[in-house]
Amino acid sequence: KIVFILSIVVFLVSCNDKTTYTLKGKVDSIADGTKVYLYEDLYRRIVVDSTTVKNNQFVFNGKLEKPVMRTVRVVGLDFNQKDVAEGVNIDDIACVSCLLALEPGRTVKLNLDRKGRIIEQKGSPLMSRHWDFWAGMGAAGTPDSELIFDMIKENNDNALGIFYFKELIS
Repeated sequence: KIVFILSIVVFLVSCNDKTTYTLKGKVDSIADGTKVYLYEDLYRRIVVDSTTVKNNQFVFNGKLEKPVMRTVRVVGLDFNQKDVAEGVNIDDIACVSCLLALEPGRTVKLNLDRKGRIIEQKGSPLMSRHWDFWAGMGAAGTPDSELIFDMIKENNDNALGIFYFKELIS
């Protein structure tokens, strides 16, 4: 009996899929059925997935082999041209402050403001590094370009470093 029970436990543990991720988001005062898009990058080039809002919440589920950086966009929020840098067309980007990290085997939880910007996140160590990086930009008196180079060097083996490298060369 003990061997049988242990074999069932081993089987169940081995079935736990470490490649799945869940992204749960919340945005207040948004109509049910509002579309939410997950983009491969900041520039709305490739839609990876989409869902709809229900009760001010949305959920994405998927599979990943390795961590990736994505951008989330809720259609119809108050994000507009004055919220982006001069010379950048709002129609070309999802939202710079909507960048997130998805990691296999993790659930990421987000709270978004009325502009669709992430104001709180839980569940992603990579995203915490990204937030810490942006919080320190400009504060140390070091040029942003040097900080970005340092970020790439410190994260050259993960999705964060790859993302910043791609952004730097583009």
